[in-house]
Amino acid sequence: MSLEQQLEAAAARGAEIGARLALKAFTATLERRIQPELLRNLTTSEAAEFLRVSEATLRCEVRSGRLSAAEIGARGVLLFPMWQLVRYLDGHT
Repeated sequence: MSLEQQLEAAAARGAEIGARLALKAFTATLERRIQPELLRNLTTSEAAEFLRVSEATLRCEVRSGRLSAAEIGARGVLLFPMWQLVRYLDGHT
């Protein structure tokens, strides 16, 4: 590999590292600006109350793929990130 090729490769690696650092800083800034309540996870009953639907309807929306939830543990307890519920409402108003 010639010196010129080595310099080009080093510049590309430097640009990649710089982009990663910029993305990390941007993500940290966003996390500070996001309202803390949007980062909460709600149980099925809390999410159903928030959306004003039944728990059965909420589970149906998850099964259909229209709403995302994290399944926790062997019993399949569902947790709903608040920001996903807000996004779901934005799409259904």
